[in-house]
Amino acid sequence: MILIDTGGELHGYQSDISRTFTFPIGQNTAEQRDWWELVKAAQNASFAAIKTGARATDIDAAARDVICAADGGANCPSGDMYATFTHRLGHGIGLQVSLMTCRSRRPGGNIAPARY
Repeated sequence: MILIDTGGELHGYQSDISRTFTFPIGQNTAEQRDWWELVKAAQNASFAAIKTGARATDIDAAARDVICAADGGANCPSGDMYATFTHRLGHGIGLQVSLMTCRSRRPGGNIAPARY
């Protein structure tokens, strides 16, 4: 598997994107497909938790709960979802690549309405 983490800048605003691919492209194992489906389910749970006023930690927890519940908790053997899933769900972005609010267990703000 290959992880690509990249971004760019336009008019002072930053972008950030990560994508994972199997190599050779399209030739993945059943285990890789199972993990992809699990991560997709966690992502969908986090999307469902996003709303104005939602706490970033609750959105992060929605994703972590899906991953930890899979395989009867085998993905979080110590019972600590942060010991296994050490990366944050996401972060704010704008004039800097990693702005607060972080979408993780770390303290962060609430989700504010979009401002244009």
